[in-house]
Amino acid sequence: MVRAAFDIGGTFTDFVLQGPDGTRTLKVPTSQPDPADAVLAGFQRLMEESGTSAEEIEVVLHGTTVATNAIIERKGAKTALITTRGFRDIVLIGRQKRYETYDLYMNKPVPLVRRRDIFEVDERMAFDGAVLLSLDESSLCASINKIVGGDYEAVAVALLHSYANPAHEWAVRDRITERMPDMLVSLSSDVSPRLPLSLLPSPPPPQPLARAALVAAAFGGARLGGLGQQRRAHAPPTRPAGQPLSRRARRRRPRRGPRRGPAGAGGAPVAARRQRGAQALERT
Repeated sequence: MVRAAFDIGGTFTDFVLQGPDGTRTLKVPTSQPDPADAVLAGFQRLMEESGTSAEEIEVVLHGTTVATNAIIERKGAKTALITTRGFRDIVLIGRQKRYETYDLYMNKPVPLVRRRDIFEVDERMAFDGAVLLSLDESSLCASINKIVGGDYEAVAVALLHSYANPAHEWAVRDRITERMPDMLVSLSSDVSPRLPLSLLPSPPPPQPLARAALVAAAFGGARLGGLGQQRRAHAPPTRPAGQPLSRRARRRRPRRGPRRGPAGAGGAPVAARRQRGAQALERT
C-alpha cells in the first residue's frame, strides 16, 4: 500500500509518502493566495522523485493550520450573527470563566463578531424545545435587509435552545438563502447542538470564518484528479482529536478545522504503537 499525507501551514507545506520502499518527505513553501498550487506541485515532485504514479496512491490524508491562522489573525469572511432578541450581548459578555481568576484588569479576547454585526429576531424556544414565541417574520425580514446592505460574506445563526428544537434556525436559514442564494449560512444547531447559547464558550461565528479559510476543500476529487489519481482522489483531513474527517463533514462543520494540524502529531505515535503491538502479537 502507498499512502500520502500533507500538512498546509502558513509558511510551509509538508509531505510524506510511504510505500513498500520506505518513506519520503518533502517541504515546500505554501503558495498564496491558493495553497492548492503548492500541494499539487509538491505531490508532482514527490511522485517524480520516488517513481510513484498517482494511481498507486491508495490513501491521501491532510491536516492544516489555515483555519487556526485565520481565526488568530482575524481574517476570513465578514460575518453577521443572528440571535434571539435580548441575547445580543451574550457573545461580548462571554462566560464567567476567566483565565486569571483574581485579575480585575484582565483584557478579554476581542470577539470574532462586532456588536454592530449582531442582529436580533423575535422568537423563543424553551429548554425542552417547546415554542414559547413563534418566529416573527417581520423582525427576521428587517434583519435580513440589514445584512443584504451590509456587504457580509457569511451569516451565523445562534438562537436560544436551538439544540432542543432547531426549527426556527432552519426557518431563518431558508429565508436567508431565498434572498441570498450564495451566502454561507451556519447554524448553531449544526455546529454544536449540545449546549445552550448562554453556555457556549465561543458561539458559531468561527464556523463561517473557518469555512472561508478552509481552502483545503479544493484538494479532493477534481484537483487531485489533475495528477492522474481518479480512483481514490479523496483527501480526508484530521479532526482536532486526530481522527480522519470526511469532506462532507468538514464542509458542514469546518469549526472542527482549527487545531487539526498539530493533532496529527499526537495521533501518529499512537497509531505507530498500535501497529507495532499488532506486529508483536503476530510474531508471538
